[in-house]
Amino acid sequence: MRFDDLPPFLRIEQAQEITQLGRSQLYEQTKRWRATGGKEGIPVVRFGRCLRIPKAALLRLAESLYVGDLLEEQPYADWAVAPRAEALTGYLSIAAILGDADSAAGDYELAASRYLRMLERDPYSELAHLGAVRALRSAGHHGPAQRLYRNYVAKMAEIDVEPATFPTG
Repeated sequence: MRFDDLPPFLRIEQAQEITQLGRSQLYEQTKRWRATGGKEGIPVVRFGRCLRIPKAALLRLAESLYVGDLLEEQPYADWAVAPRAEALTGYLSIAAILGDADSAAGDYELAASRYLRMLERDPYSELAHLGAVRALRSAGHHGPAQRLYRNYVAKMAEIDVEPATFPTG
């Protein structure tokens, strides 16, 4: 099942399947969230007698779990190249979804910081460059947006990719 096909609020069993965490671990994390007033753990919403985990919370959890390149200590191990690329691609996809959601919600500062973190991991990400430029412009940071766009054009030239025009919307 694709993540987009999931309902906005998931049963514990659905979240368990996605996160690969045990049922008791998920319940413990939701209990921690309620006990700490939302500072720690996994957010949960009560619908009658049923607990549901917001789909967006799982995205934020997955994003927070990416703390750097997989097997960073073995940068030249050929066998680690594919899993490392897969983990990075997963992180970038999740961060882009969250950045788009932040922008759609009008939180341009958060969106910009999310896209800029993506660029720390992949300085050639067209999606991250353009998302950050749009978010910075929308937040009123026109100078940084222009400088970042110039950096984007230079990065695309390095890899022989035709850059997109400066985002105006």
